[in-house]
Amino acid sequence: MNKNRLLAEFFQDDRNRKLYQEYLRNPTGINQKILDERFKEFYFRIRSIAYILKSLHFESQKLDRKNRLYKQRYQSILDRPNEDNSTLLDLIEVPPPREETHSNKLEDYITDFKLHSSIKKLTNKQREILFYVFVMELKDVEIAKTLALSQQFVTNTKNVALKKLRGEMNDVR
Repeated sequence: MNKNRLLAEFFQDDRNRKLYQEYLRNPTGINQKILDERFKEFYFRIRSIAYILKSLHFESQKLDRKNRLYKQRYQSILDRPNEDNSTLLDLIEVPPPREETHSNKLEDYITDFKLHSSIKKLTNKQREILFYVFVMELKDVEIAKTLALSQQFVTNTKNVALKKLRGEMNDVR
C-alpha cells in the first residue's frame, strides 16, 4: 500500500506519466534509465522531506523537554514556597498607592523588619540589582544595559542575592 501511494504520487506529475507511457510503447534501455533516474530523484526528495520532518518533530520534543526541565529547576525564588507554605513574595509589602516613595534604595520599600535586616547584609551591587528587578521591574538584560554590566553577571548576582535572602529568612524562622 505504501508503494502504491508512492507510485500514485509519482504519477501525479504529467511528465512522469508521459515518461512511463513512452517506456510502455518503446521499452528500450534508455527509456528505462530515464524513468528510473526520474523516480530516484523523486524518491530522494520524498525521503529528504520525511527526514527533515522527523528531525523537526524530535527536535521540538527535545526543546519542549528542555524548557520544562529548566522551568522546573529554576523556579522563581520569590514564588517558591517555604516549609510553612509562605513565599518571600508574601513578605515584600508594596506601599499604598497614595504614599509615593521616591528612593533608590530597596530597603526603603521593605516594611518587614526581618527582610529589611536581611537585605542590609547584601552587598551594594546585590541591593542595587534587586532594586532594579523588584522596584523598577526591569528585566536582567535592561538592568545590564543600565548599569553597563553583562547580563550574565546581573543574573548571577540576582540569583546569589536571592539565595542569601532565602537562607537568611529560613534561619530567622
